[in-house]
Amino acid sequence: MRGIFISYRRDDAEGQAGRLFDDLTEHFGNDAVFMDVADIEPGRDFRRVIDEHVASCAVLLTIIGKSWLTICDASGARRLDDSADFVRLETASALRRDIPVIPVLVHGARMPRAEDLPDDIQELAFRNGVELSHARWESDVRLLINALRPYVQSKHVPTSQERETGRRAAPAPGTRMALAGVAAVLVCAAGAYVWYDRSANKASAPEPGNGERVSKSVPNPAGPDTATAPAAPPVSMDPPVPQNPGEPRFATIWEMRQGPAWQARHALTAEELQHAEDTLAGQGYRLVDLSGYAVGGQARYAAIWQKTAGPDQKTRHGLTADQYQQEFNRLVDQGYRPVHVVGYAVGDQVRFAAIWEKGGSIAWVARHDMTPGQYQRQFERFTTDGYRLVDVSGYVREGQDRYAAIWEKKTGAAWETHHGMSAKVYKQEYDRLSRQGYRPVRISAWSAGNATHYAAIWEKGEGSTWTVQHGVPSGQYQAAFNAMKSAGYRLVGVTGYQPGIE
Repeated sequence: MRGIFISYRRDDAEGQAGRLFDDLTEHFGNDAVFMDVADIEPGRDFRRVIDEHVASCAVLLTIIGKSWLTICDASGARRLDDSADFVRLETASALRRDIPVIPVLVHGARMPRAEDLPDDIQELAFRNGVELSHARWESDVRLLINALRPYVQSKHVPTSQERETGRRAAPAPGTRMALAGVAAVLVCAAGAYVWYDRSANKASAPEPGNGERVSKSVPNPAGPDTATAPAAPPVSMDPPVPQNPGEPRFATIWEMRQGPAWQARHALTAEELQHAEDTLAGQGYRLVDLSGYAVGGQARYAAIWQKTAGPDQKTRHGLTADQYQQEFNRLVDQGYRPVHVVGYAVGDQVRFAAIWEKGGSIAWVARHDMTPGQYQRQFERFTTDGYRLVDVSGYVREGQDRYAAIWEKKTGAAWETHHGMSAKVYKQEYDRLSRQGYRPVRISAWSAGNATHYAAIWEKGEGSTWTVQHGVPSGQYQAAFNAMKSAGYRLVGVTGYQPGIE
């Protein structure tokens, strides 16, 4: 079946191209949308391979961001002036074959003028284009899908229930996938989640970092929702009883080990967070974890700082989706990469907070505002390409779970990750993985209507004693914090959240 070819520059609009790919495959099917000409065999003429791929498509989408026209190579020459430039080859091939070419403008880019284009793609300037804006993304994509229907046949895409049924039947019971295999997916009726095991990582050469520019605690009758390995915590862990069922809760990760000096704060207003950040930065502390949540319709923050050296760091909080996108684009252009991002609801609005660091040779990818289906596909795509999930945050927008996540291409311990879990499923997976020697390194919790949903990342490892607390009411958090710190534990992860009203 002839399909849709997406042409884009990685340094210009990779995030939008990936997001559009997800949306189009949801409507037309995975086999109808192509992005990237990969696996060109050694010795083959890449120009001919590109031409063959474009010739097989019914329509080509040229994603144009603000730097699409002007971006230069290492020598300072404009890449579009290079006759071997992939984007130019793709566009020229489609125009030469009279294949419909639709310019897709993102980041507020404007249509290029004919005189600014090489001769073989000047015709692009006269093709009617469409604009995809972050604020109107869903409605803009719907218009684009309508425009594509004459060229590509819509395909039935399985519903979430159908996909879950198929995934349950995929691997035989007890089967484990090796590194070279595909991510196995487990789905429970109470909530979908993903499973991935990296038990035999292989080293990968660093690649240039590219990011997006545009994966209620259950009370335990014998005690609290707390687990420890390898030894029990030396303090009482009786389950906290909230005075107000709707008050914010905290999930925390603690370790008993030596390390740099650290400080933590919670229940901070935006102004108090900024003041603490400025003060502690002046004392040599770096922000290592940040969580946003709401109290009485106002944003509050919990954060952890460590006194340690590191690359230049930028932090932002309280950003709307548009503001976050703008800061993301600006900081990535300045050589920063995101190392932590969290989405959180304040009233009926979604806000973002994030930490960026300067430099680093590690390849990375970041995505945000993904639906569960989009997150699942991105997870499978990037883990298959050798990336491991290092950060995930869940939140609700327009009544549906959404995800922000960061992947890095690096080696490390075996790991598993699960998302969209109900409290019951989360507790089951937490207990199962704890017994197998895994410890949580990232926990995200959020209110999803009448329930609390969880996403988490676990890594397998031995060493320090660790403990995790869930569902600690905000009114009792300080006492729990003081008890753990006095017992010699250090806080390494904190998540504040509004529980679902059940």
